[in-house]
Amino acid sequence: VTITGGGEPLLYPGLNDFVKVLNRELDIRVGIVTNGTLLNKFENWKDVVWCRISSGDYREMDWDGMSKVMLQEHHVDWAFSYVLSRNPNWKSIAYMVSFANACQVTHVRMVGNLLDAGSASSNMGMVKAFLSRQQIDDSKVIYQDRANYVRGQNKCLISLLKPVVGADGGLYPCCGTQYAKNPPGLDYTEDMRMGWVEDIKIIWDAQQYFDGSQRDKCYYGLYNEILLGMRQRMT
Repeated sequence: VTITGGGEPLLYPGLNDFVKVLNRELDIRVGIVTNGTLLNKFENWKDVVWCRISSGDYREMDWDGMSKVMLQEHHVDWAFSYVLSRNPNWKSIAYMVSFANACQVTHVRMVGNLLDAGSASSNMGMVKAFLSRQQIDDSKVIYQDRANYVRGQNKCLISLLKPVVGADGGLYPCCGTQYAKNPPGLDYTEDMRMGWVEDIKIIWDAQQYFDGSQRDKCYYGLYNEILLGMRQRMT
C-alpha cells in the first residue's frame, strides 16, 4: 500500500495506527510519499519499506532534519521525486542530487510537471547537462519528462494492478487519473470512479478493469501493453 496524495500524509493523526495495522496485523508492506517536513513526527518508520520525498523548484527543504531521520531509519529505502518547472532552481537541483549521492538514497526521480509537461520536458536535457558541468554524478537520477503519452485503452489493466483510493473513498484507475483529460485537472471525477474501496475484492475477483478508451491521456501505455501480453500468455 502506498500512502500518498490528498494532502500531506504525515499530517493525518491516525497514520501511525493505520501503518501499524497494515504491516503488523495484515502483513501488507507500506510505502509513503511525503514532502519531508514532518519526518521526525512520524513514529512507525520501522513499519515502512520505502519513502519518497517530493520536492520541486519552489520548495525549500529541511536537509538537516531529513538527514537525521534517514540516518536513524536506515532500513527504509529513501528516494526523492523532484518536479521540474519551466524555471529550474539549479541550486536546489544540485544540492538534492549531491545529497542523494552522499546519503543512503536509492534514486532521484526528476519528473516534469503534468500541468506544464511540454516546458518541463525541454528542460530535462538542460538538467543533465548542468549536472555534468558541475561534475555531479547523476547515476542515481531517473529522467522522466512525461511529455509523451498515448490515448487511454479499453482494457486499462493498470487499474487492477495499482488502483488509487481517493480521499472520498472512491476507487480510481491510477495516480494519473486526474490528468487523463485535456486539459488536465487536479481532482478525481465521478466518471473516473470504478467503485468504492469496499468493492475492491469484488472488482479484483471479477477482473473488472477500467475502460479508459474515452480518456485523452494515458501515461501507463507500456504498462498496459506488458500486462495484456502477460495475461494472454497465462490464458
